[in-house]
Amino acid sequence: MIEAFLQARREALDYKLVIVGSKENFRSADTDYSFTSSSDDASSPDESGSVEFTGFLPDEILLKLIADASLLVQPSLYEGFGLPPLEAMALGTQALVSDIPVFQEIYRDFPVVFFRAGDAVDLKEKLLEILKNQDSKTIQLNDTLISKYTFQKTASVILDHLTKP
Repeated sequence: MIEAFLQARREALDYKLVIVGSKENFRSADTDYSFTSSSDDASSPDESGSVEFTGFLPDEILLKLIADASLLVQPSLYEGFGLPPLEAMALGTQALVSDIPVFQEIYRDFPVVFFRAGDAVDLKEKLLEILKNQDSKTIQLNDTLISKYTFQKTASVILDHLTKP
């Protein structure tokens, strides 16, 4: 993600990358970068403060951040479900997700954009395509998509499995 973002910035993408969470819990093979965070004065990878870690955020601040974001990127290589893209779309924010099988299954009917998992060049190209061509439109989910995954449906499935012998 960071490599793709910095490549996109070199191609005149004027955005900031906000990574929700702490840099100490950031899972990446990238060890050559140092980052800024709201509580850390270390320099960013490109010395311009374009990458920020938020640290822990209360739900109300997290939801506002997602709703105000130009794009949510979920660059997972593996995932159990991947709730953040669904939350983003429910808040009207476009989602860009890796093409791992679970995301292809869950989000195939949703207005997400997929990129090749682990491919920084493809991710960079999708970032540029989406953000340079963005015209302030928000994602609108229809009632069918909104009702596809609900907590009630999930609870019902779990209860059904727990009550079967």
